[in-house]
Amino acid sequence: MARAFRPVGGAYVAELDEAEAKLVAQLALDVKEMLDTRAELTGDLVPEATHDDAPAGPGASPRRGAGERATHDDAPAGPGASPQQGSGEQAAGTAGTDAGTGAGAEDRWWEALGLSPADLGVGPDGELLADNEALPLQETDAHGGAADLPGAAGGAAAPRPTTRRRARPSDPALARLLPDLVAGGDAAEGEAERLRALTEPGLVAAKRANLAEAAQLLSLDPLRVPAADAPRFASALNDIRLVLAERLGIESAEDAARVAAAEEDPEDELGHYLALLYGFVSWLQESLMTALLRRKH
Repeated sequence: MARAFRPVGGAYVAELDEAEAKLVAQLALDVKEMLDTRAELTGDLVPEATHDDAPAGPGASPRRGAGERATHDDAPAGPGASPQQGSGEQAAGTAGTDAGTGAGAEDRWWEALGLSPADLGVGPDGELLADNEALPLQETDAHGGAADLPGAAGGAAAPRPTTRRRARPSDPALARLLPDLVAGGDAAEGEAERLRALTEPGLVAAKRANLAEAAQLLSLDPLRVPAADAPRFASALNDIRLVLAERLGIESAEDAARVAAAEEDPEDELGHYLALLYGFVSWLQESLMTALLRRKH
């Protein structure tokens, strides 16, 4: 039987049955897959760092004890990172980069925000772009030069959709996870789409990372969430709840009451099952938030 989160040392600990833990972990991976698909379609998908001793999924290996959690102190800081260099090597690499580009990092402030010149409305030659203008998509050949894409007519590079505007997801569940930053009635024409193009890549990346981390933590027995990871774990649970709420049609207090009643009605098998999932994930998130508040006070 599941037991709620409680503060234990520098972490929050809950006890879940193996089946319960695997179920929530699978939900986390299912929601992450939705976001993976969105990132792939928008061109924002970045390969994730993998570890040989990490479970491939909730059913890949038996749940581990909290003391068996793998650590990766020697892992690179992020995708594509190289092993730690000595100060001399790092200085040489930095100097080489600046010499090759002719500009320091302070001149490319947009890169720190995950943006490109096209996102700022600037073309490859410094010209201003119209809102609906698309830039040609080019690949790099073996010599570092621009190569035409296969299938492009007349040898010309194939166009890509502009990155300056991005449409709202058509899946209502994804739209709940990635809402517009401005209400439709209050936005100027195209404002919501422009803001989405700037902010969605980072939001999707953060949610994908949170959900992957949550699935991994759920392989521990008991479930032990370090205090520093608790806000991200709670965020992942909330994203699962948002998707389930959309699938259940929860838009108001009356809808919530209907779903609560469905937990006691096994006649509607699918509705009953989804209502139980929604109720359990909501309880788990609430117990973590309660434990967080207790520790603060």
